[in-house]
Order: sequence, then structure tokens, then C-alpha cells
Amino acid sequence: MSDLIIQSLFYRMVTLNLSPLLITVIVILIIIQLTLEVAALIDLYKRRKNFKDNLVLWLIIIIFVNTIGPIIYFAFAPRESAISDENTEWNDLNL
Repeated sequence: MSDLIIQSLFYRMVTLNLSPLLITVIVILIIIQLTLEVAALIDLYKRRKNFKDNLVLWLIIIIFVNTIGPIIYFAFAPRESAISDENTEWNDLNL
């Protein structure tokens, strides 16, 4: 199914007489956007217990705000405290 979509998009770009450089830039931007979305969705799934009531809101932001949505997620989504992460790393080393 996705191959059909990609072929359709490529065909439309070629029929619009876009330059090969512009087609390359568009393809790179699409790959970046999809990579950001997948990374944000995987991170959201892994940390879903931290979100409680905001899980659906973040899901909507990631999916429907296109490229900016995953960037907003990575910049503003709640994270676990860095202090507890540091303490567990030192405890694991047993120094």
C-alpha cells in the first residue's frame, strides 16, 4: 500500500516538471518527518505511564501537527526527573 502511495507521489512530482533537486529535497523532508513521527510515537508508547491524562493529547499533537508535532513532543513532553536517573546510574556502578 505504501509503495503505491510513494509511486503516486513520485508520478505527480514528475508530471509537474519539478527539478530533480527539488524532488530530492521533498523526499528527504518526508523521510525526516516520518522518522520524527515514528520516534515520537515509540517514545510515547514506552513512557505511556508518565502521561496519565495527557496521553491522547500528545498522540493528537504528534500525529496531526505534522513535522512540528514530534518536535513539540520531544521539547515539552514531561520527562522523569534527571536526578533519579543519575542516582540509579551511580548505584548500578557500585563505586
